[in-house]
Amino acid sequence: MIFRYSRKRITTGISFIGLFAVAISVADIDNGSVPKEVVTKVLEVKSGDMLKLDEMNDADLIKMLSHESYAVREDASILLWKRGVSVLKKLESAVLGGHPEVVSRGNELIRYIRTGISPTSSDQVKKLVHAFQSADAREKKRILTELSRLKAYSQMLLMLADMKDRELSKELYDDYNNLAFAAAGKAIGDGDHSSAIALLNLAPKSAAVYRAMAYLHARYGTLNDEINRLAGLDIAKVDDEYEDFLHLEIQGRDELRKYGEANKKGGLISTLDLLEGDPMKVYDYYSRNKALANKTGFVVLKSLYEGKGSEF
Repeated sequence: MIFRYSRKRITTGISFIGLFAVAISVADIDNGSVPKEVVTKVLEVKSGDMLKLDEMNDADLIKMLSHESYAVREDASILLWKRGVSVLKKLESAVLGGHPEVVSRGNELIRYIRTGISPTSSDQVKKLVHAFQSADAREKKRILTELSRLKAYSQMLLMLADMKDRELSKELYDDYNNLAFAAAGKAIGDGDHSSAIALLNLAPKSAAVYRAMAYLHARYGTLNDEINRLAGLDIAKVDDEYEDFLHLEIQGRDELRKYGEANKKGGLISTLDLLEGDPMKVYDYYSRNKALANKTGFVVLKSLYEGKGSEF
């Protein structure tokens, strides 16, 4: 059985030759009782082994782009395309060198993902995305409004992130200031938390974005991996605010205190002391900071600890 999708002009032609891990007849596929996507799950290779592509991690799946079997290469391409923005950085690294087939297919996938086109994009969305590339600023705004109406949030975010005119990109993004959260929310609804984090990472950096990314890493069990990834980077490339939010998701005050002491986070350490019943460091921290909000916090805390909270 062969299924096709078109590969030239964004809609490309990939063929799939599938076998099933369970007994599913061709008739079941043809009558629609089994989704066609099931065909991509298990492929037969020359050795006779069953190759479960959709269960592979991103790095191993990228390697399959140069597999000796054409069917495996094609299926790996469509699966990576479906994973979308979450595999973008890995693809960008993979095409820097290596097997020619990986470079060729990888560059093609990068081009599709960066422009916001996915295998499930409607013809209307594809048309708008293509038109956006050459449109002037006014037309770009109209296209974004139409894409927003279609709830094509991830496409909008990817298109804006790929713009070379960063000033115009920010101006357009500001018209949709919840865009990153809408795109991430849709990805979470689709069960794709990796793409949700990657989409948030494309947004202009802010405390709200960092907090959301840290929360998702904690929620889906990748918090320690992300902390370790940052630890391996050049310190100049690490945003302290994002790192703080990651560590604030750690369960356990002892670990938080170790982080605070190692990185001289006075506010964090004094807050932990306050939670443990010792307000002195908080008093000192707030009194030395001249910001109005901190001065107000100092007065409130002092009032509460001196038994005057109800009178304040």
